[in-house]
Amino acid sequence: MYLKRLELHGFKSFADSTVLEFKPGITAVVGPNGSGKSNISDALLWVLGEQNVRHLRGEGSQDVIFAGTDRRRPLGMAEVSVCLDNSSGLLPVDFSEVTVTRRVFRDGEAEFFINRTPCRLRDVYELFLDTGVGRDAYSIIGQNQIEAVLSSRGEERRQLFEEAAGVKKYRHRRRETERKLDATRRNLTRVADILAEVEEQIGPLEAQAQVAAKYNELSSRLRSLELGLLAADARRHRSELDRLRAERRQIETDAESLSSRISLLQAEEQRLRAELAVLEHEADDLRQASEQAKQDLLRAEGRLALCRQEARAAQIERERAAGEASRLEERLATLRRELAEAEETLQRRESEAALAEQAASDALPHLKEAEQRSTLVLSELDECQRRAAAAGARRAAVEQQVRAAETRLADAEARSAREAERRRALLADRDAANAEVERLQSEVASLKAASADADSALRAVDSALADAQRALADARKRERDLQQSALRLSSRLKSLQEMHANLEGTYRGVRAVIQAARSGAIRGSYRLVADLLGVPDEYRVAIEVALGAHAQDIVTQTDAEAQAAIALLKQRGLGRATFLPLDLLRGDKLRPIRQPGVVGLACDLVYFPADVAKAIDVLLGRIVVVEDLQTAIRLVRQGAIGGARMVTLDGELINPSGSITGGSKEQTAGILSRKLEIDKLAKEAAAEAAALRRAEDAAAKAEETCAALQSKREDARTRVAELRLQLGRAETAYEHALSNARRLEEQLRAHPDEDADALAAVREGLLSLQKQLAEAERESSAAAAEEAGRRQAVQGVLSALEKARAEAAELQLQSARARERATAARQAVQRASSAVHDGEAELTRMRTALASMHASQTDADREREAAAEVESLRALAAEAERRAEAKREQRSAALKRLGDLTMEVKRASDERQSLVERGHRMEVREATMQADLAHVQERLRQEYQVDPAEAVATLEPPARGTATEVARLKTEIAALGTVNLGAIEEFERLTNRRDFLVAQRDDLEEAERKLRAVISEIDEATKETFYATYRRIERSFDQMFQRLFGGGKTQLVITDPNNLLETGIDIIVQPPGKKLQHLQLLSGGEKALTAVALLFALLDVKPSPFCLLDEVDAALDEANVERFAEVVKDFALRSQFLVITHNKATMSAADTLCGVTMEEPGVSKVISIRMQDFQPAS
Repeated sequence: MYLKRLELHGFKSFADSTVLEFKPGITAVVGPNGSGKSNISDALLWVLGEQNVRHLRGEGSQDVIFAGTDRRRPLGMAEVSVCLDNSSGLLPVDFSEVTVTRRVFRDGEAEFFINRTPCRLRDVYELFLDTGVGRDAYSIIGQNQIEAVLSSRGEERRQLFEEAAGVKKYRHRRRETERKLDATRRNLTRVADILAEVEEQIGPLEAQAQVAAKYNELSSRLRSLELGLLAADARRHRSELDRLRAERRQIETDAESLSSRISLLQAEEQRLRAELAVLEHEADDLRQASEQAKQDLLRAEGRLALCRQEARAAQIERERAAGEASRLEERLATLRRELAEAEETLQRRESEAALAEQAASDALPHLKEAEQRSTLVLSELDECQRRAAAAGARRAAVEQQVRAAETRLADAEARSAREAERRRALLADRDAANAEVERLQSEVASLKAASADADSALRAVDSALADAQRALADARKRERDLQQSALRLSSRLKSLQEMHANLEGTYRGVRAVIQAARSGAIRGSYRLVADLLGVPDEYRVAIEVALGAHAQDIVTQTDAEAQAAIALLKQRGLGRATFLPLDLLRGDKLRPIRQPGVVGLACDLVYFPADVAKAIDVLLGRIVVVEDLQTAIRLVRQGAIGGARMVTLDGELINPSGSITGGSKEQTAGILSRKLEIDKLAKEAAAEAAALRRAEDAAAKAEETCAALQSKREDARTRVAELRLQLGRAETAYEHALSNARRLEEQLRAHPDEDADALAAVREGLLSLQKQLAEAERESSAAAAEEAGRRQAVQGVLSALEKARAEAAELQLQSARARERATAARQAVQRASSAVHDGEAELTRMRTALASMHASQTDADREREAAAEVESLRALAAEAERRAEAKREQRSAALKRLGDLTMEVKRASDERQSLVERGHRMEVREATMQADLAHVQERLRQEYQVDPAEAVATLEPPARGTATEVARLKTEIAALGTVNLGAIEEFERLTNRRDFLVAQRDDLEEAERKLRAVISEIDEATKETFYATYRRIERSFDQMFQRLFGGGKTQLVITDPNNLLETGIDIIVQPPGKKLQHLQLLSGGEKALTAVALLFALLDVKPSPFCLLDEVDAALDEANVERFAEVVKDFALRSQFLVITHNKATMSAADTLCGVTMEEPGVSKVISIRMQDFQPAS
């Protein structure tokens, strides 16, 4: 696998769409500081999933989006895509090419894609897991990360080793397994809480189910008796209804006979009306005919007037046509004269054009002769220029030789000066080395004393750190205890809240109504009484007993809402519920009672929303809370309470009749108790959360103290190591200074002054070359003078040529103008000829029209015809008016006959109306009886779910005393008190739920055991893989260190051998000629080279498909850069390298150079070249 392509758009300084193509091998990214090179590294790290913007040199996610310049507006989005060749199948996807895209917008929204398919950040992370590529891998190393690798704690450095070992997948699996284990524990706690709550509810429900069974038995007997009574009522109502219907049918028969007579009269009335309509239609037709005749007469009179007017207009038109014909004859004569003049002008223009063309043809031979002369002169000038160029080239060659000789002379003189300076420096160094010996003798003594003081300070810091770590452990334990306590409270609270939200423990009908209201099946306000009440702890038992089943009553705003809910329960067969519509309730609250032992009215001891006060007064307004049972009995004997009920603080209930309900308190879990417990647990959870925050703050402060002491200890340890190192260096410095002095003396004797003869030879060569240069300059001057003369001759010939060309062009222009004038004259002749032809045609048309005017009918004939038509139409109009008057008389007679018939129809209708009203009275009596029967039938259907006809046919008439037995059964049912009819079903449901929860608890315990086993297996695999890889990296690191440093040795130390899962790794190195020492004591270049050695050791153990190095060679000197480049070349055979660098040695090792620059300020641009395209052919 290797990196094929990187696409950037709007990322940091890459405002435009930029595509970087990569090939296997080494690609060096070069460019000036600030041009955007490191933005390529940031883009690659970002697209691989980096979330910490500080690692991208930013403060927020929007910082990666192009922020704009003086010339460009900011962009709203940044996008980076990386394309990888997956032919090797290293990535776990079935594609030979994988493209990962990341996109971010200014509003913070982010998107990820794999091969253009949307995905999650987690998918990108898992795609590159243990491939050596990714946000946490060692495939992308910057200069600051080199320092971090060496200066970080051993535990943080471990991540690089884990990436090389490929155990991150184990870490990922372990985190996922721990997450599942934690979720399993929480679920187990919740199941245990819910199971305990369910078991608390089952006990009371069992007793309620028994009462409900007794109630069902009594209700069944009562139902059968009431059915018999209702069936008897239905038979009685049916008999009376049949009698009323027979009487009503007789009345309907009489009314129908009258209706038949009325129908006959109405038919005759309709016939007369139809006849009257015909007469009216005929009268209208005659009236319209009369009107039409009058209109025709008016039109004829108008036409007569028009004929007279047209005769006058025709005479005027004939006079106008005669004048127009005279004018056309005059115009035609003028056009014929113009045509003759145009033909004469055409002949003259054609003659001028022929003369101009002849002059242009005569000028062409002179032009050709001038062009031949100019060609000959230009060829002579080219020959002269070649001779001058050759002379100039010879002079330039001699000048170059002179400059080279001058350079050699300057180099020889500089070498002579440097040699003299070097001898003086050697003498000074020898004297300085002797003085250094004396200085070091006193320095050793002071370093020994300082080292002893540093050791004492280190021991003191170690003691303080141990105390701080014990305090931190105590704080962490307190924090864990509080976390567990908070988790238990939260789990219990969440379980109760879920049960409350799921309406567990409520009646079936109540639950159905609340769920329907939540889902929108019914509209309105539906609230449980238990949800509306707040009860102090000391009154909880008394209020819950006082409410009983009424805690599940539903409060509504209007009776319409209650009716809608009841209709829903009936329609779906979901049970029953009790409703408290606020607009119907009439509270009957007792007055306050001032008696010893009386706590108060129950409604005054609770708190609730003000809008439901009437509902609370109805439920609790006539219930008195007393301290104990003795007080209640005393008040009953005194008659001080009247018809109110009493309840004690311990839960005994005293009814107005004197009956007492009491005994041991059951561990009930009613919805009111559950709601009160939820409120209590919420307060306790808030207190626990506050205590946990305080514990976390204390632990954080203890951790800060430990961190400060650890930093202080590291500083002390570093100080001790530095002093020991300085002492070792001072002890060896004396011998080194003596050997250095002897070496300097030998160098002085081995380099005598040998540069004088060489300097004289160089000066003689320079003098000879200067003479050759003077001769070459004389030849070059002569050639230049000849070239100038030739140029003047060429200029004269070219001037003559230009003059000839100008004359020829002028003659050609005159010829073209003459031809244009001839063409214009020819067009004028054509226009004049066309105008003559058009005038003749117009004159002919005008003469023809004038002749036709004389040949047409005369105006007097048309006037006589119009007068005759007027007289005829006057006679027709008089006849139409006479016929219309006769038809109006017939219509009046028909109207009189219709009035008499209408009066007879009215008398018959009044008689029938009397019968109809009597029938209506019978219908009212019938409807009343029908309603009574329907009411009985409705009760049979709704209350008893039986067919009324079947009940009447099958049930026997009730025996005597049935009504008395019905009253007795109702009394027994009332004595049962409030009955929870849903208790039987609820008891069965909770029993099934308990069995289900027990099975769930067993399954969760088994899952917890299996997850712990999986974690143990993962830990063992992680330890084994990590330790084996650690040993391989240790060997490879030592070899790579020796290669880069030219010797030395290294040691990797596991800080906690007993805990391979969390242990850190320390690095101890010994550069050539030095002692083993800690990383912090190395120089900057040594640190960088050590980090590079560790990086290549990791790549050697587990090669990464590609590696990006961002200026990691910046701290290396020239020799180390060359060794670094050689190692990169070797590793490039296995991995692809992208190196951001400023070093020429690193650039020379690259296969491809990618240049980054800013042609426009603030906007990066990329240019790539392959080095093999510029290598000379072999």
